[in-house]
Amino acid sequence: MTDAEILAVIDAHSSIKALADAGNDSGCAAALAPLLPPVTVSGVVTAKDIMTAFPTPSQSWDVWTRVKAAATATNAPPYLASVVAWLDPAVPNAGLDFGLPVVRAQIQDLGSAGVITANEVATLLSLAEAPYPITGNDISRIYAARRTQ
Repeated sequence: MTDAEILAVIDAHSSIKALADAGNDSGCAAALAPLLPPVTVSGVVTAKDIMTAFPTPSQSWDVWTRVKAAATATNAPPYLASVVAWLDPAVPNAGLDFGLPVVRAQIQDLGSAGVITANEVATLLSLAEAPYPITGNDISRIYAARRTQ
């Protein structure tokens, strides 16, 4: 995000803006972080990770079952069977990096095809996401121009 975009988020939340205005940059950063979009990180995921990603075991099992069934469907994209096989933790060096754009696109394709819901897509994508990295020092730098006026 740009400094201007971060300032816009600060300005949109009066309690966060109050922290910045008071010079509590660390507090501002802590309050701001959950409001900023996460960043994609490298993250190797296996079926075991998928099985624990959802709130209940039955939902995890349901998602995994639908993905595996889609991989064997007659109209399935050819790569999907390989993807399911690579996720199998019994396979040596198993897993896929859910941070890679091509893998993220494939997960979104599963949502577009109706195999998994939009919420399930978001949950799977979140396996390779981290909170936006913002610190009190970042707030100090971004807010410096306002403080000199």
